[in-house]
Amino acid sequence: MYLPGVPSVIQRLEITECGIDELPSGLQFCVPSVIQHLEITECGIDELPNGLQFCVPLVIRHCTSLQYLEIWRCPNLKSIPDLGEVFHSLINLKISKCRLKLLREGRLKTLVIGGLDAFPILRYPSIKYSHASLKKLRLSGSPTLNSLPKEIRLFTALEELCIKNFDGMEALPDWLGIPSSLQKLSLYDCEKLMCLPILHLTDIKHLHIAFCPNLEKRCADGSSAEWGQIAHIPNIKINGKYIQGGEDSDYSEDFDEFDDSEDEEFDDSEDD
Repeated sequence: MYLPGVPSVIQRLEITECGIDELPSGLQFCVPSVIQHLEITECGIDELPNGLQFCVPLVIRHCTSLQYLEIWRCPNLKSIPDLGEVFHSLINLKISKCRLKLLREGRLKTLVIGGLDAFPILRYPSIKYSHASLKKLRLSGSPTLNSLPKEIRLFTALEELCIKNFDGMEALPDWLGIPSSLQKLSLYDCEKLMCLPILHLTDIKHLHIAFCPNLEKRCADGSSAEWGQIAHIPNIKINGKYIQGGEDSDYSEDFDEFDDSEDEEFDDSEDD
């Protein structure tokens, strides 16, 4: 497959549902340096760059203005290459249904990881470059997950945290709410969740809960221990309805609304 030249003014490029294991020949020569949004969806690529000859690293290295990178449903993908100057401009990264285990150096502001049974990507030293810059983190797990990755504590500037599809988790860890920068906590589709962390939600301004039946019941009861933990939070929304506050804020709803539930859960059982 060959692609003709892409107009130099293009800012967004999507490669989706191609069923390919390598990108089209010549693509590295037609992607302009001004592109800001690159999306790779439902492709059979193995690695960046080893499985793609030299096409992918050249493509991405030409995107020196790249700010948003989304890789979705590429089940063979386990690593991102050393992209050098690209990660200096990249601030938003969304990864879903990939076996990605390694990130390169970068200073991300938004990170979304979905459709996985584990989050090894958070354990690698390379993520440390985002510890002081990351503002928004969303983790969408699987029904078997019963705990959160402790690496969340390392993101000292985190302002928004969204947790979804941790059906096996019965309680949030007591360390959640550290750092004090955390302003918004969203909990979705955690069927067994019953308890909130003790004494560590003092700085949170927004709490959103949906499809967590056990927790919803306990938080709605004004005499429960859980209500005592959250009564000070100015804005509390349960299943789309504010039970306290409801003032407009600068925190985006679209970050919460990212949803990959329409697809089957990704089977990560083959990983080492």
